[in-house]
Order: sequence, then C-alpha cells, then structure tokens
Amino acid sequence: MSELIISNVDDRFQIESFIIDKLSTVGAGILDSRHPSFTNEEKLKILRMKYWDDFVADATETGHFISTQNGKIKVAIRTVNQDISVIAGYIFESLTVRLANEVNRRFGYDIFKWSTSRKRLSSRFYSKYQTVGVGFPMTNQTFPGYYNPNFRQFDVMFLTMNEELGRPEPATIVNTTIPAGVQIKAITSNELTNIIEPLISGQYNNVITYLRHPSGEHSYEVCIREIKKLYRNGKITGFQKEKLEDSIGYPEMFGIYQRDVDDYYHFIRAWYNENAKEDDNILKAIGMQAQEVRNGSSFITVI
Repeated sequence: MSELIISNVDDRFQIESFIIDKLSTVGAGILDSRHPSFTNEEKLKILRMKYWDDFVADATETGHFISTQNGKIKVAIRTVNQDISVIAGYIFESLTVRLANEVNRRFGYDIFKWSTSRKRLSSRFYSKYQTVGVGFPMTNQTFPGYYNPNFRQFDVMFLTMNEELGRPEPATIVNTTIPAGVQIKAITSNELTNIIEPLISGQYNNVITYLRHPSGEHSYEVCIREIKKLYRNGKITGFQKEKLEDSIGYPEMFGIYQRDVDDYYHFIRAWYNENAKEDDNILKAIGMQAQEVRNGSSFITVI
C-alpha cells in the first residue's frame, strides 16, 4: 500500500500548489461540501459551483422553469407554489433523461433493460433508442405524437425511428406491445400512496425513487418495508409482492452514487427555498406566453 507522506515544507508546498492548480482549473466543485470545516454558506457555494450548469440544463429542459436575463432560474407561472417534491421531481425527470442519453454511461442501458423486462440486451439494439421526457417541450418538437404533459403512467420513455414506416415507435415490455417507461419520484414521505398503490392499480409500471428521508432511510427501503407489511397483512399475494419489489428502482441500482443525488437535492432544496415563489419576473412571464407561441421561440423564456 502506498502512503502520502509530507516530510518537509517543500513537499507541503508542492501539495498545496497542486491543490490550488486543481481549484483554478476544475473549480471548487471538486471540494467535499460535507467537510465539517465549511460553514453552511460555504457548503452551498461549493454545491452551486458543482451543480449549477447541470441544474440550469435540467430545469430549463422540463419547461417548468424560466431563465432570466441576469442568469437566474425561476419557476414558471404554472409551477408557482408547488411543493418541493413536485419541483424536485421535475428536475430529477430531466436528470434521468440527461444521464440516460449520455453515450458513455450504463445508466440508460440499465434502466431500459429493467423497464422492458429484458434478461438480455445488446448494445446495438439499445443504441437505436432515445430516452425522452413525456412532458418535455423538446419532445413536443421532436416527437409530437408522444408529447403528453398530463400522462400519468410514466414520465420517461424510449423512442426509436421506424425507418420503414417513417415514424417513431416506443420501446415495449419484452414479448408484449405495451410501451415501456418509468415514473420518477423525488419524495420523502407517503410512499404507499404515491408509489405502491399506483403500482398495484396498474397506473405505473416502474418507478425510480431518488431520495432519502431526513432520517437517512431511503425511499426505496420504505417502499420495500411497506410492501412486506401489505403481504404480512394479507393485502397482496406473494406474486404481487415480488412484482412490486421488482418494479421499484433507486439510483445505485443503476450505477448512480446516492451521495451525489443527496448533494444535488440539497442544492435544489436550497434554490427552492430562495426562489420558488411568485415574484415580478414570474408575473412578467404571464404576458409573454402568447408572444412566445406566436414567435415560435424556444421553450426557454428569457425575461
């Protein structure tokens, strides 16, 4: 095992110079915001440096947020006064789509394989599909037939172009014609109502739940506990129990570190506490919506 030994002042100077160089080239996002030496304000600054660009991309992609001329992100008028679970849910929908479409990640591959119930999946077959947000304005532009912001069955689906028919088609659950997709949850309570019961009724097929409770227990763990309780009480059969357990996913199941999810959510929540309220910029956006439609501008409203 190799050890880092700082034996003299010169060695320490080299280490400090190396750290300073990394900070200047990569940014403070490489720092561990959880280190006890940082104040809460400093922690938030580090998280902002680490996540701001991703947050802007994720937020604006959903169509539920607006970008102001001074570079701030605000909640769009139809999203004003929504609970943090709704706001964070939109962001994590976009995060799911963004990460799934990154070529070098297995995240999208694993979600596709899981949600389509495939035991085997070739990379060649998977590469034909694009992951989309069902309610995203970009989906309306690219695949208008599959745009449905009020769709309740899933938030994310997979589309491919059928070259023979000249139209997009959804990925389906293996050996069926049932479209495959995933519902995204960013909740820290009420799993029985918000996840398990919709799965039992068939409203949802698969759910990825991203967050931990304040107690540290993951929402996924709560779901499993609730499912076992239903089974013990005779509310569901053994078959239903297994199906429910197989229908719920969590970040590390698909190769995403929960710690990174926790940090991103911490930043989202801090932003929400500061910005998710009605203000003059939001009110101005109301009068711009009709003009935006007439001009055919992008879905990112700039005030």
